[in-house]
Amino acid sequence: MKNIPILYLILQWLQITMEQALLESLISFLGEGTQHRMNEPDDVKSFLPKYDFIIVGAGTAGCVIANRLSENPDWNILLLEAGISENYLMDLPVLVSYLQFSEANWKYKTMPSEKYCLGMDNHQCNWPRGKVVGGSSVLNYMIYSRGNYRDYDNWEKMGNPGWSYKDVLPYFKKTENFSIPTDYDQDYHGSEGYLSVGYAPYRTKLSEHIVKAALETGMNYVDYDGKTQVGVSYLHLSMKDGLRHSSSMAYLHPVKRRNNLHFRKRAMVKRVIIHPVSKQTVGVEVVLGGTTYTLRAKKEVILAAGSINSPQLLMLSGVGPKNHLKQMDIPVIQNLKVGYNLIDHVTVGGLTFLINENISLVVVRLYPNVELLFQGGSLTSDPLLHRNYGVTRENYKAVYGDIEDRHSYMVLPILLHPRSRGRVALKDNSYKSKPLIYPNYFAHQEDLDTLIQGIKQAINISQQPALQSIGTRLHKTPIPGCRDFEFGSDRYWECHIRHFPFTLFHPSGTCKMGPKVDGKSVVDSRLRVHGVTGLRVIDASIIPQINSGHTAAPVYMIAEKGSDMIKEDWGVL
Repeated sequence: MKNIPILYLILQWLQITMEQALLESLISFLGEGTQHRMNEPDDVKSFLPKYDFIIVGAGTAGCVIANRLSENPDWNILLLEAGISENYLMDLPVLVSYLQFSEANWKYKTMPSEKYCLGMDNHQCNWPRGKVVGGSSVLNYMIYSRGNYRDYDNWEKMGNPGWSYKDVLPYFKKTENFSIPTDYDQDYHGSEGYLSVGYAPYRTKLSEHIVKAALETGMNYVDYDGKTQVGVSYLHLSMKDGLRHSSSMAYLHPVKRRNNLHFRKRAMVKRVIIHPVSKQTVGVEVVLGGTTYTLRAKKEVILAAGSINSPQLLMLSGVGPKNHLKQMDIPVIQNLKVGYNLIDHVTVGGLTFLINENISLVVVRLYPNVELLFQGGSLTSDPLLHRNYGVTRENYKAVYGDIEDRHSYMVLPILLHPRSRGRVALKDNSYKSKPLIYPNYFAHQEDLDTLIQGIKQAINISQQPALQSIGTRLHKTPIPGCRDFEFGSDRYWECHIRHFPFTLFHPSGTCKMGPKVDGKSVVDSRLRVHGVTGLRVIDASIIPQINSGHTAAPVYMIAEKGSDMIKEDWGVL
């Protein structure tokens, strides 16, 4: 019971946001200690002279790849992770908002801008990314959503054979152990995969009112991971037994005893070693406890470090835009548009509705070009939530200070198909420096116009009988920087959006998949880096055009498909 003193400190901190029953459950649950760490593979004590494959990043994709490649007993696999172990606290859904303040987060911020993030500290938005075994599947809100079949058909039309929906559907199904019994189409789901997907084991009255209100607007109830995505649904979540089911838990824990899988956490990769003439990948340089080691790969190095760290590592290794690399004093090995094509699902933050009853938690719904994510509770419901997004205390107090003790919910209209593109760049040539993130939100007016329509749809839903029956009304205190505009006008909402754009934690596209003739692509349709032998990227950074849903599900699919591509290319599948 050595965890109990720490637990009580945590509980005192959380007292104002958690019900007594949850507190008691948490006390009982944490008495089990550090079992997650025990279920992870042990840190390897000494490295082999060479590995067949070195995987950089034990995140959402990396854990999948390590599992699948180590299925071949003739291959030796090394999985490297810069972050810490996952533990039980991280998998309690009620604590999800608090993980961003922990060591499990890279704590990235966007570069200051005068066009977006205006209501945030220093005009910078927080961009959380997982620095933990399991990666961002440990930090995210567990939402499992594939998007629309056209997303993947478009990937193929962009010059990527084998990535149409009919080609990727088997890999979505391979991932899933789908447990929703009645409301889904079995042709679109799997039941034998590693990842548990289903409804949350709890559901609030508010969520029922919201679904009913959406139905009253004419929407249909749908399985949004099935044939159609236009309608309303309760969330599909990657949960098991009421807890987060991360990539680490799903894919890494079951294979911890494979002798051909070596693992090391707190291992910071400095660069990929590539021969400057032959452009053959040799291995990686990694820092462990302040000492740099050279680790060699016989077949391939696979970057699965995510949409921020994978392009950073490529550029530090000499693969990237030649002018930028020269500015950073990095020898150019391959000139590619690494770091460009940055895409994110940006949401409108702070759109708050007051209600008369104490009924709150979570539900989601999709609309053709906008997703409306309904969250029971709002920025006022959790004392740290506004800090998660970097909202200034002054803005928070001015807009929400007078409703802190009121029952409310928040709607996050999500831009599913942004036209705007950003970039990830290097600050310098040191692996210790955080990369520079330019999301370039709202470079196209169409993106703003679409979000404004999403706001209006959210308000329309709030006016339906099911929500009016609990006294739902829009909170109408204006943002200080937007008081020159009439509240509720399009100009006001544009100002609101520019002040409170929240990332949905879906950065993608920075190592774009496409044919070499594209000119903007980094990897080919088999995820091999153009012009470099023995180097692949398998994570969200390869997504050429973001999907119409959340990105966790596609990343699992990409990792499953990418693993099979490796096996095919090396003649074992």
